[in-house]
Amino acid sequence: MEDDFLMLEDPREQSTGEKLSLMVLLERIVREQGQMGAAELLGVNYKTVAAALETRHLSRRMTHALELLLLSEENPIFQKYQDRFAVIDERLDGLENIAKELVAGVEGLRTSLDTHRAAQERLNRSLERRIGGSLRVEAESREARETKPASRGKGVTPMAIEAPARPTRPTFPRRDYDEIVTVEPSPDDSYVYGKAWPMVREWRMLRGNHPVRGDTLSWMERQERLLMVELALLNDHGLTLPPDAQPIDDHWRRHVTGWRLRDLRVVRRRILRRKLLRWVRRLATFGAWWG
Repeated sequence: MEDDFLMLEDPREQSTGEKLSLMVLLERIVREQGQMGAAELLGVNYKTVAAALETRHLSRRMTHALELLLLSEENPIFQKYQDRFAVIDERLDGLENIAKELVAGVEGLRTSLDTHRAAQERLNRSLERRIGGSLRVEAESREARETKPASRGKGVTPMAIEAPARPTRPTFPRRDYDEIVTVEPSPDDSYVYGKAWPMVREWRMLRGNHPVRGDTLSWMERQERLLMVELALLNDHGLTLPPDAQPIDDHWRRHVTGWRLRDLRVVRRRILRRKLLRWVRRLATFGAWWG
């Protein structure tokens, strides 16, 4: 239905080159299949075909029939590129299998990383307690040394000398889960997401003002990039995307990854088909169809 809508234009708005291209196409069909065969192929009455050849004028019905033939399966261009579509499907299937293997291989690595992360956090907390205690003892000792000479002087009142305040890292409101990619930005995004922060920022930009559905080529290309970024966030960085409000496990991650891979296949095929249709229209416009 999308193809029919693209080509069903008012014949009065067609250029001379388009009309000439359609007339050349009609003459070629009649030359190869005769008027009756051409009428059957186009789905019109043979009298309509005869009138078009005699008057050299294409009616609205005849124009639409010829335009639809350009986009039909019987169009030699589509037959020529049918093998290429098959190759693209095979490559996408191969990418999907590779993604599944990567997710399966990451499971064991993620488990060991979680164990290592927990041990590292315990070690960090222990080091913080030791360093904090050492700094506290050193500060008390330094304060005692600085106030002792003043207490020995005549007529000098002992005074405690305050140590200069040390710069501290800015604090932010605590998050429930650092693995969740939020739609709204937060001041601590660069700290929380780390290496994934540039992709999170791009994901928010692509997602903003992007309709759920669209038919234009620009929408399809933006949807393709959005899906690629989401797959990278899910698999390369182990993050969780909305609408999930809690970190997902590996089983659910395989599901959401598979959904996005299928959507990516569909949108890439739509992009290729739309560009091919534009090329066909350009050939028809300049009268280059059928040589």
